[in-house]
Amino acid sequence: DIDANEEVLRYAAMATKWNDPPRDALDALILGSLSDTSKQLLTKTFVQLDYLPFDPVVKRTEGTVLRKNDGYVFKTSKGAPHVILDLCKGSDDTVTTSTSSRSTSTQSGGGCGGSGSGSDSGSDSDTISISRMSSLNDLTQYKQASVAHKVEHDIRVLGRRGIRCLAICRTVPVPIAVSSQSEVKEGEKEEAGDEADVDDDDDDDISIMKNITSTSPRKEKEKEKDKWVFLGLLTFLDPPRNDTLETIKQAKSLGIDVKMITGDHLLIAKEMARQLNMTTKIFHRNLLPSAIGKHKGKPFDLVKNYGDMILAADGFA
Repeated sequence: DIDANEEVLRYAAMATKWNDPPRDALDALILGSLSDTSKQLLTKTFVQLDYLPFDPVVKRTEGTVLRKNDGYVFKTSKGAPHVILDLCKGSDDTVTTSTSSRSTSTQSGGGCGGSGSGSDSGSDSDTISISRMSSLNDLTQYKQASVAHKVEHDIRVLGRRGIRCLAICRTVPVPIAVSSQSEVKEGEKEEAGDEADVDDDDDDDISIMKNITSTSPRKEKEKEKDKWVFLGLLTFLDPPRNDTLETIKQAKSLGIDVKMITGDHLLIAKEMARQLNMTTKIFHRNLLPSAIGKHKGKPFDLVKNYGDMILAADGFA
């Protein structure tokens, strides 16, 4: 379902700084894959009130969005599937299982609000593509446990093929008190600047932002404001750099034992090792001890209790 795929993609875009040039390859991919209709919808219908950038500890981004036509506010998030699933625990809302193919190369350039040059993320962004997206509108409903089971199954199947997944979710929209734009003082409007080239849409956004009160959502909606709904998966390809295979080959020829250390899913790590002609005895990172102390030092028994395992492993994921 093309419309459903596009809807998942729009919610993913709301968890980026969509009016700015993309800051990494994934944001460039998502924003570059949006249809012109979706880009117009984002800029005309929604205002981003807040944005939390990616945190390697939290492993997700988050946007807080105002829907201008009715004054409802919601959050969207994109991130590691297990993190998003944990966020959605306890929800009885639906997720879909129908899928369709789509392949789109990353595009450098500005966000939805204009043109500009994309940032260099340090990866071969032109090799990343969206190969599959979960549909949002499938009528089959699953309870949360079934949703998690289905998502985890899909991640395993895709991981064996070296395909990475990004999960998308949102909160239930809740109303927020927004006063009439007619109440904006003319003096405030003038203070924003006398430039003749100010865009009308930007002016409307400023008016809306100024008149959002600090009051909490209506009481009848209070319990729903942090209720997260799982929407679907974005999947993409991120193969090794073209020179990685040769680099590993040269290292081995010099007697260097190459091991893989990655934050990727274990199955993806094994598939990447296979593509790079490495052996695939890669263990889950949970087998490693945690760093200790204020300065995150290595355990005193690291060599004694873990040395043989680390030496024998081809890597950890």
